[in-house]
Amino acid sequence: MGERRDAALPMLTVRQAGRVRALVREALARQGRRVTVFPGHVEDADGAKFGLGGIARVLTARAIPEPRWGTLVDAHVVRMLSAMAGPDDFRAPTEDLVPRTYFGLYDRTALPGTGGWDYAREALPDVLEVFVLDCPDSVKTFCGDEVARHGERRLRQAALANARREVPGERRDFEGVHLLCSESMHFASSALVLPELVLKVTGEAPSANGVLVAVPFRHQVLYSVPRDERAGRSLEAMAKIAAAEYRTGTGPISPHVFWWREGQFTKLTEGAPGETPQLAVPAEFEAVLDSFVRDRS
Repeated sequence: MGERRDAALPMLTVRQAGRVRALVREALARQGRRVTVFPGHVEDADGAKFGLGGIARVLTARAIPEPRWGTLVDAHVVRMLSAMAGPDDFRAPTEDLVPRTYFGLYDRTALPGTGGWDYAREALPDVLEVFVLDCPDSVKTFCGDEVARHGERRLRQAALANARREVPGERRDFEGVHLLCSESMHFASSALVLPELVLKVTGEAPSANGVLVAVPFRHQVLYSVPRDERAGRSLEAMAKIAAAEYRTGTGPISPHVFWWREGQFTKLTEGAPGETPQLAVPAEFEAVLDSFVRDRS
């Protein structure tokens, strides 16, 4: 049997999670910050919280050898503190922030369960959306106070409008799956306006069969429109591609495949963190696949 997974950082084993917590504490101490370590985050004396899920996912999703973890954790901490020490971009008037406000998509385990991100919503099953601000040298996440200051409704409208402006820079097709990539680190948010993305790329309007979609990492969206008996093969292909791209992509989001229908996302794959997801098709989608077989006979 393999090593037991950590409860707060399930992408890691208990031993690996303990090492990551220690590395983050030591890296922050070298920057003059003493922190209290919790299972999923650390917190300094001023109440500032630093989630551990993001760095844990970077280390494991890209299969980085453990001897290199210390160097990468140090660099991650320096970048994080540098971004925090920069000018307070959120003090600008709301109208100045609107063109630069986007949705950031994160695995549920990548953000601390408490603190400034309590406003986060579930965009897809186990994938949270927060508001992020595009800055010249970084992307900064809105905390709850900043969302309240500028207005959640206004920020959501801005993020949706900016998601609609995202366009793929590259498209590849395989087994009925359209693999879309972009240099924009906000491109994955276009999955939240999926019917418009599909219409833009292949000119297809939504149907009762919905759309299969995956967001392996922040620069990529996969989708497939079920039309005939080949939909099952497309689903299998998408599941393999999404899992592989999630492991190697920059800014991993989710290795799973989802079924969008009438504005709702349903997960079509299941698997514990760190494991390759397997198909877990609900009866409603099985009925769609069966209808294709009946139509052909």
